[in-house]
Amino acid sequence: MEPGGCRRSIPRPPRLPATRGMDGNALASELRALPSGRRPRMIAVTGFGQQEDRQRSLAAGFDDHLIKPVCLTPLLKSLVPGTGPNASG
Repeated sequence: MEPGGCRRSIPRPPRLPATRGMDGNALASELRALPSGRRPRMIAVTGFGQQEDRQRSLAAGFDDHLIKPVCLTPLLKSLVPGTGPNASG
């Protein structure tokens, strides 16, 4: 663990068969379109940090857009329901 709660790397979850060929934004859009009645908190964790990348993530349905490497404090803030996107990414 780095100072400030940063990790050098975060393990990547295995790719799900149903998501083959989809990027995270496409998956988020699909999940948001499901009639589940619940809204799970979704956070994009990516190496893409331009303003346009952030806007695409939020437009796709992510609640926040964090840039790798992710520090613990912004991640924890992102997990709190009702909070807006972190300005720091």
